[in-house]
Amino acid sequence: MTAGKLLLEAVAGLAAAGVDEAELNAQWLLADAMEVPRLNLLADPGQPVPAAALRKFKKGLALKEQGLPLAYILGWQDFRGLRIKVDKRVLVPRPETEELAGLAAAFLKTRKGELTAMDYGSGSGAIGLWLTKEFPALRLKSVEKSARALACAAENAAALGLSARIEFIRASTLEGLGGTVDLIVSNPPYIPTSVIPGLAPEVLSEPHMSLDGGGDGLDVARM
Repeated sequence: MTAGKLLLEAVAGLAAAGVDEAELNAQWLLADAMEVPRLNLLADPGQPVPAAALRKFKKGLALKEQGLPLAYILGWQDFRGLRIKVDKRVLVPRPETEELAGLAAAFLKTRKGELTAMDYGSGSGAIGLWLTKEFPALRLKSVEKSARALACAAENAAALGLSARIEFIRASTLEGLGGTVDLIVSNPPYIPTSVIPGLAPEVLSEPHMSLDGGGDGLDVARM
């Protein structure tokens, strides 16, 4: 079966299952299964799909129909040009998180000399890792209360060659961390507890502690 025909069938199946952006999801899953750029599928829809790729693609489709985030299936999420490893240990970085990183970068550009920043509630490490990549003079404190999430951030740092400039700290509050920094950047949980049960299945697949911001969504912000 050709890639184009397979995509048509997959899009119809995902749409019938209620998956948003069915076409884009199908394209990414097939590109991943075939180990080719996504645009390659659009440029050459007549290319055959190898049997091994077909099996992997069908497995990915099944997971997507069950409500698993695309990034979990692929194993990564693009973040301002960085490929960040993500899995069930961490929240998938959102577009608004990229905007936050941009604001942090704009502030750091106003500072001179060596820089120190803290990524509080770092999760996958996306924000801090991107800032560390952008600013060679920056040293980062990556703070996270989940040991599993902190491990994921450390794995990402190692993959990007940034470990030497990052200190990974397991902590649930800022108390006792000591020292001074030029910037604290954080994208904490902000969803009120009562809203959590009504979230989309895809969102509910992500770590609960990364979503739940307490009664009014501001528990972490008050720390």
